[in-house]
Parts: sequence; structure tokens; C-alpha cells
Amino acid sequence: MKTGSTGQRGAPAWPVLAFTSGFIDTVGFIVLFGLFTTHLTGNLAALGSQFTNGQGGMLSKVLAVPVFMLVVALTTLLADRHRASLASLAGCFMAEALILLAFMLVGALHAPFRHADEPMAVLTGLLGIAAMAVRNALCRMHLARLPPSTVMTGNLTQLVIDLTRCLALWHTDGTRSAQALSSLHRLLPGLMGFMSGSLLGAITHALLGFWAMWIPIICSMMLAQLAWQRARLRAEKLASLARLQPWAPTRILRGRSRPRRAANEPRHDHDVASASGDQRAAA
Repeated sequence: MKTGSTGQRGAPAWPVLAFTSGFIDTVGFIVLFGLFTTHLTGNLAALGSQFTNGQGGMLSKVLAVPVFMLVVALTTLLADRHRASLASLAGCFMAEALILLAFMLVGALHAPFRHADEPMAVLTGLLGIAAMAVRNALCRMHLARLPPSTVMTGNLTQLVIDLTRCLALWHTDGTRSAQALSSLHRLLPGLMGFMSGSLLGAITHALLGFWAMWIPIICSMMLAQLAWQRARLRAEKLASLARLQPWAPTRILRGRSRPRRAANEPRHDHDVASASGDQRAAA
């Protein structure tokens, strides 16, 4: 299985990935007392602050790193069992959707939580982290050519760099300016998707509570369905090529024949020798 082999084909899905990441991160942060589900650096910073100030609510943040690593390892082992990258990608998206479903059900049935160290609050947070661990793993294995969809700091930095280059090099270096503009068009949809997902996550959670998680679950299931369809079409194409019969026209199988020699073109020594050999064989 080639790493990042489906990266270019997955480019249209990147805004959807960024949208769901922003949505899930916002809902988890609101409900789970400042727990980040999409990335770990924020949790580590909050853990250090809580430890210094002697505050509680550190259990989920302490368990976030080992749970994240364990789920990434399991996802890698299961995904590597499939040779077809698209089939493996579809399975990862479906696993993410199922874990998000458990995340929603546990949170909806037990929220609002009284404190961060409550067992069901810890379990809910770890389920959200597990779902995003699957997301990070599948993006690394299958969509490595796409920008990160869970952490937007680097993407925002690159966006500002590209925008600055477009404005500064517009009249001096057209090639570099065009490259920066192309990168700008590539990054902008994902950043807009992440911001809109964060905003919509906050609004829908205020209206529906944890049941708002249906939106990213449906998005993950749709991405899984698209990946399955592409995997099936690729398998059918390979099967149709394998059914080619040996009685196919020999001209197609052998490729192009030797070009004809012009009438006035001089014959080489090896052509004369082969012609005389053919005449002796005929005699």
C-alpha cells in the first residue's frame, strides 16, 4: 500500500474533513470542560496549566496521549491488511463514523456533566479523541498530500505567506506569484470549512445538544461511501482487464510493427542477407 496514493483524488474532500474537524473540536471543547478532541497540543498546554494551579479535571487530558497513540497503532495495523488503498480508506472512514456515533450516544445520554473527572465525561472525551486519532491516521496514510485537516495553525501561516507573496511579487516575479496564488486557492477552502464547522458546531450544540454530532457522522459516512464506490469501480476495471483472452489481435499484443522502408531507401547489409536467406529457403 503506497502512502498518500489517494492524496490528489481526495483533494475535493479536504474542505469536508476540515469542516468536521472544526465541528467536533468545538462541541468537545464546550461540553468536556475545554478538552480538545482533534489535536493534543492544546490538551498538553491545558494540562500543564491545571497542574501548576492545582486544578482538577486532568484525567482525560492525561489519558488523551496514550489513547491517541493506541488508536493510531490499531488503525495502522487494520488498514495495512488491505492492499487496495481506497478500500482501506473507506474502512477508516467507517470506523471513524462508528466511534463518533458512540461519542454522540454516550455524551447525549449523560450530559450535562458536573465535572471533568466524572467517569462518563472521561469516557466521552476519550471516544472523541479516538475518533480523531482514526482521522489523523487515515490522513497520514492515504491523504498525505493534502494539508492537515485537524490543526489549522500551519495552514493559516502558509495562507498569510502566500497572500503576502501574491501582493509583493505581482509585478516583479510572475512565476512565484502564480505559485503562491495556486497554493492560496488550495488552502482557502479548508480554512473556510474549519471556521464554518466551528461556528455551526457551536450553534447546533446550543440548539440540539450532543445530538448535533449527527452532522459530522453523516459526513464521515458519505466519505466512506464515496471511497467504497471508487474502490469497487477500480476493482471492476482491473477485473475487466484480466479477462482479456489470448486470442486478441496479435497486432495489439505485439505493439507497433517495424516501419515500412521507402521505395527509394537503400537496403542495409543485414536486410540483403536476410532477403538472400529467405530466397534460399524458398528454393
